[in-house]
Amino acid sequence: MPKPADPLSDTLYDMPTLNRLFFASSILLIAVTVWMTWQDYDRNWKHYQRDFNELALKRAEKERAALQSGLDANPELKQLRAAFDKAQVTVKANQDKIDKLEEEREKNRGPLEKTYQKFQFDKSEADTYKFRAEKASVDFEHAKTHATELEGKDGAAHAKAELPGLEKDLKAAWERFTAKDTETVEAKKVWENHVAIDAKFGKDIDEILKESTEIQKKIAKLEFDLTAKQRQIAKLEPDFRKDILNAPGMDFVAPTEKIEQNILPQFLEDVNFSTVFKIDRCTTCHLAIDKKGWTDKELDGTPFRSHPNLELYVGDGSPHPMSSFGCTICHNGQGRSVDFIYAAHTPKDAKQEEVWKEKYSWEPVAHYDTPMLPTPHAEASCTKCHSTQHRVTMADKLNHGKQVLETVGCYGCHPIAGTEDLRKPGPSLYGLKYKVTRDWAYNWISDPTQFRPTTKMPRPFYLSPALSDKERADVEKRNQVMVMGLVEFLWENENLPEVDKKGYPAPPAGDAAKGKVLVNAVGCIACHVVDKYGEKGTEYRSFGPNLAGVGSKLNPGWTFAWLKDPSKYFHATNMPNLRLSDKEAADATAYLMTLKHPDKFEERKTPELDDTLMKVLDGTIIDFKKGQMSMAQAADQTGKLSQKDKLLWLGEKAVNQMGCFGCHDIKTFEKTKKIGAELTGSNSTGTKDITKFDFGFRHELQHGHHPLPNDKINWVRAKLAEPRTFDGGRIVAYEDRLRMPKFNLTTRCSCAACRTRKP
Repeated sequence: MPKPADPLSDTLYDMPTLNRLFFASSILLIAVTVWMTWQDYDRNWKHYQRDFNELALKRAEKERAALQSGLDANPELKQLRAAFDKAQVTVKANQDKIDKLEEEREKNRGPLEKTYQKFQFDKSEADTYKFRAEKASVDFEHAKTHATELEGKDGAAHAKAELPGLEKDLKAAWERFTAKDTETVEAKKVWENHVAIDAKFGKDIDEILKESTEIQKKIAKLEFDLTAKQRQIAKLEPDFRKDILNAPGMDFVAPTEKIEQNILPQFLEDVNFSTVFKIDRCTTCHLAIDKKGWTDKELDGTPFRSHPNLELYVGDGSPHPMSSFGCTICHNGQGRSVDFIYAAHTPKDAKQEEVWKEKYSWEPVAHYDTPMLPTPHAEASCTKCHSTQHRVTMADKLNHGKQVLETVGCYGCHPIAGTEDLRKPGPSLYGLKYKVTRDWAYNWISDPTQFRPTTKMPRPFYLSPALSDKERADVEKRNQVMVMGLVEFLWENENLPEVDKKGYPAPPAGDAAKGKVLVNAVGCIACHVVDKYGEKGTEYRSFGPNLAGVGSKLNPGWTFAWLKDPSKYFHATNMPNLRLSDKEAADATAYLMTLKHPDKFEERKTPELDDTLMKVLDGTIIDFKKGQMSMAQAADQTGKLSQKDKLLWLGEKAVNQMGCFGCHDIKTFEKTKKIGAELTGSNSTGTKDITKFDFGFRHELQHGHHPLPNDKINWVRAKLAEPRTFDGGRIVAYEDRLRMPKFNLTTRCSCAACRTRKP
């Protein structure tokens, strides 16, 4: 604060001090204004454009040098240049003649222009006179008609009296036009004469220069690429005029550094409750995205690479030109932004994320619903347009995802558009008790991979996440009684014709050696893997079920009957009737029965239903019932049931709870609704809001405290790898735990299967 002035002064404070303060504050304000202007001007995308221009200039100069080197070594060009030098000698020898012709031609140019001008003026006047004559003719004819119509009426004399005057005007108009037209014709002849003289001079000059001109054209044709490259270099070279046009305050005129944008009126997006055209500005930084050849290793990590496969994407001649599709329709992201972070780039993996954080201070964009898809998942967007196609050309990951989805039968539990007409992925269970033993069924349902490591059937039980020893023991006992109930229910709920309910008698004696030859001869191995037990890769290669180990699984009588007529047991089977004789079917059955499980799976037994398991059985039933009635009522109803009825009740509940009917035909469940969430449509995994995903205590799958849109990729991957992982750490009753079974998927299959289900 300045000191008060002298009491006798006219001012309250000391003026020199105020002046100094004003000066200092003015300097500070100017500095802040300059800083603000520079901050607004110095955008990152301008640095990218300058860097690209430098790279493009170096590349163009290198290409020019290569072109120049090639031309210097071109013998044809050397010959043409020698011929041109020789022709120039002839031109110089006739230079006096050329100069004289040019002089005479120049003398003729003045009269040529004057006569042309006179011809144009005369023609203009002649056109005017012609119009007037035509109008006079029309007026005269109209007056004659009018006079005829008034014949014998009032006004007839007056109309008739006007005719001589109009006829005189008509004659005069045609005379003026005729005279001017004649004058115009003469003026044109004079002008054409001067044109002919000028053409004669030009022809004489061209004749002298003909050889030189033709050689020059041939040289220019050979040097066309070099000339074009030199023009390109001229545009890229630094120039003080460009610097002025790009300077702050001048960059509104015609800057060379500017935002490039692609307006896509055929695609709409919601912006603050308004529907607007989609606008992509990605090419502001990705300047080589539609150019061929920008694929050098040194360009890795820069935005200056060509788009892969320009014949399919981005290129003007591709099915998806950038002018029509842009970038974000496939990659997602904020197309209007030209800032690296706010464009919503997404790293492809954790390693790239760390690099971006260090290099760009990258962080996920909060409250933006459609950040860019990580590069490995970009094909997910193909289904936006190609949702009805079973296979999309050159979208291998998407196609693999669809294949996995159909192969493992996701559509059995989840409504998925396009799968409505597919048969259920699993076999019919109508007559299971005639096909396998109770013990085999119990052990198979408990863990299918114990019998078939490559099975498509998921594991529905024994999947609870981290539990205490006591909790785990309780859950495992509950799983045991659930599986026992399932087997009991399937055994009692057959749905086969009466003739089959008698069971399948033992087949005739067969020769296993002949059966092996027969199995190979009739083409069984075209659809079935027979002797590669547990080998990875066979699970997605075979069309029919894997037959390795079936001797430990199937009833020989059922196998014989199946080989004779598969559709009699299962009407929807894909297996044809091979028209085998009884002897052939018996031989094939004998061979298949020799294919035993290496660990003697058929010898594993179902646990005894002792007092401990009976208590668990009762408790499990009561827990399921207590949601609909009191504990006392549930206990009372359960106590009145026999052991078999308890197992049947729990088995039916297990079928309904686990959704077994989605993959298998099961009696009384033919029309039951699927239990899984819809994977396509407006509520699909790809379009569902991230806030609707329950991450449980798997915080490592999220970016920060709240999940972001692309965290759903981590969620899906974790869900497919360990379907009940999100129960971890929670206190959840057995009957309320997550139900999705665990599929026998590799890491690649887990990523492909669900991420691609985006409409």
